[in-house]
Amino acid sequence: IEKQEDDFYIHHGKTHRGECKTCSKRRISLWARERYPRIKDDLKRKYEANKEAKITYVREWARNNPDLRRRYNVSWRWKVRMEVIDGYGGKCVCCGESRPEFLQIDHIYDDGYKIRKGNARMVGAALYRRLRDEGFPRDRYQLLCANCNFAKGHFGGCPHND
Repeated sequence: IEKQEDDFYIHHGKTHRGECKTCSKRRISLWARERYPRIKDDLKRKYEANKEAKITYVREWARNNPDLRRRYNVSWRWKVRMEVIDGYGGKCVCCGESRPEFLQIDHIYDDGYKIRKGNARMVGAALYRRLRDEGFPRDRYQLLCANCNFAKGHFGGCPHND
């Protein structure tokens, strides 16, 4: 197969390793697939051996950098929230509102209090993470805007469905 010059990586004016980009990517991919389990095990062993020191370091960093920690946490929560909103269709199932600031997760069977009572931490980002990890289950949860969710909870249904 005849290949063009731009099919090769160029390093200091010469073809790098004498292999095309496709072959280079294939070689690197195979190498990574073989090495990844070993690297992962090494990292896990290293973490376990230094677990207390790592936890102490992270806590100390968080204590010394409250603004950075808060910014990171806020951006991480927003990212997970957006994944959940996209996973549930990105709009209110009742009225079609799509601004993420107005959208909320609704427990279809109004059993959210039972979940919170059993596991007080299953709200906010923890709930979003669980929904994402479970593949956005639609049998118990749906996406509603704040108005529709309030109406459903306080009046038994949304005016849009009357």
